[in-house]
Amino acid sequence: MLIRIRGKGTFLLSEKTPVLTRSLKEISSYYEDIVKAGLTPRYKTLIAVIKEADEYISEKLEVNVGSQIVYLKRLMLANDMPLVLERCYLPEELFPDILKKNTNNMIYKLIREEYGMNLMRSRQELGAVIPAEHEQKALKIDATCACIWAEGTVYSDNGRAVEFTHSIYRGDKYRFNCDIGSYIYRE
Repeated sequence: MLIRIRGKGTFLLSEKTPVLTRSLKEISSYYEDIVKAGLTPRYKTLIAVIKEADEYISEKLEVNVGSQIVYLKRLMLANDMPLVLERCYLPEELFPDILKKNTNNMIYKLIREEYGMNLMRSRQELGAVIPAEHEQKALKIDATCACIWAEGTVYSDNGRAVEFTHSIYRGDKYRFNCDIGSYIYRE
């Protein structure tokens, strides 16, 4: 069923509200989350540029301040509904000409197939956030929709930081799960 909201647009109301689950057990892509939920994934690159790493990004990617980095700002969509706003940073020296490739695809697939790198581990941090107005607009949510922010650095099999991301997940459409080991009692 389609609904029309004055000043907002026309939206498809589905019978079942899609809620995606992202596992923290292994490195995975949004594409895989969306396919697993039975939806059609799509990436939309909003910004793709080479710029200099500031102090924060250089620390996360373990590069010098001022090093050239690839900056991608992308939306991840499921059935054309925006679910995740991602800011991705890559050391340019590791990924020459990546901006000449299609960044509306899985970056992990590009890293593996075009640059021959194996992604071995990731360090993630998560938290709750009310997104800024420009993020709300991109995600097509209002100010009452809480979101989940996640920052993570992905490392290659040789221990090199190859990607840092800052992502905003719609709180009404995404959940995270992780397996936790046994309780260790300490006296």
